[in-house]
Formats: sequence, structure tokens, C-alpha cells
Amino acid sequence: MKKSDAIIYDLDDTIFPTGTITREVVKPVLDAIVKYNEGTLAEDRLQNALADCYTHSLRDVAMLYGFNRKMPEKAVKAFSGLKIDYQLQTYPDYPCLKQIPALRFLLTSGYTGFQQLKISNLGIGKDALLPFGNSLSFNG
Repeated sequence: MKKSDAIIYDLDDTIFPTGTITREVVKPVLDAIVKYNEGTLAEDRLQNALADCYTHSLRDVAMLYGFNRKMPEKAVKAFSGLKIDYQLQTYPDYPCLKQIPALRFLLTSGYTGFQQLKISNLGIGKDALLPFGNSLSFNG
């Protein structure tokens, strides 16, 4: 088998299952969306938008559902205060990934502080070399 020069991985649902992040962790973000809805979305549409926040970026959800200006603005602000007070776990095969002889890059999108919080909690920050915007370089 030919050695790869570089491998690109995604953080969410590739390195660890995002479903293990409880609703309590992201509650401040969702609460901000609800609080600043101010009648923009009907209740059923608002609930659908909140559900979609678990599978799509906030930016995409805001555009799809027609959030008012304050909803994403206040939600983004709420991201800065998020905390995870329990240990997240990588998928069991994560240690094997580090043994592949190649440069490894971790690409992730979303709010940098929240992504860094997950990386720190997972204990994989020690694998990172250099930040590249919303991507992190992992050395083989």
C-alpha cells in the first residue's frame, strides 16, 4: 500500500460522536434563539429550526428559517460561554489513526471556541501542530 502524504479528518462525527454532547451543553445557544425570536417564527417552525441546529450550521439554519438579525447574533454570543463538564470520548479507533504514516489534518467548522472546547475536552489538542483558520494540523 502506498504511503499517503496527508490525510484530512473531520472532528464532528468522525473523531467523536457529536450525539454525546447533551442538550444541556448547547441550551444557552438554543435559549438565545428562542428569546430573540420575538414572533419571527411560529412555534412549530421555531422548534424545527432548533432541531436542525443539531445537524446543520447555525448560519445555514438561520438562512433556511429566516431568523431575524438578533437570533443568530445572540446565539453566537452564547457559544462563547459554553462548557462541557463531563468527558467526551473519541471513537475507539482514534488511536489507530495516529499510526497512519502521513501528515494528518483536522478540519472542522463551526464556532472556533466551541470547536476548541471539544478538542480540549477530548484530549486531542496535543496532536495539533498549527492552526489554519478552522482547521488544525496534526503531525504524523
